Amino acid sequence: MILLSTFCGYIYAEHLTRPGMILNYAYLWAERSLPGFLFKPLIGCFRCVCGQWAGWTYLAYVFCGASDFYLPWLIASMLVGTGVSIILHGIYSFLDYGRT
Repeated sequence: MILLSTFCGYIYAEHLTRPGMILNYAYLWAERSLPGFLFKPLIGCFRCVCGQWAGWTYLAYVFCGASDFYLPWLIASMLVGTGVSIILHGIYSFLDYGRT
């Protein structure tokens, strides 16, 4: 579940906010209106967004009663989310290299 939320967060933060895409206006508004400490985790930095989404997915899993809360698992899920987003970005950059 954490990997799926990380993938969705990556698509949201890295691709849907590009010029001409559906969330570009929200990205531009947030960039102008929000301070950096809010802008980056909400929409501006794919690594920050993916870590947030993975952490919140774990917390939702805990609060739904599927598991007990364990702080190292929360930290690990956020690190996995961030790491997977970096790997996804590397794969996408490799596959997209030279296309423009």
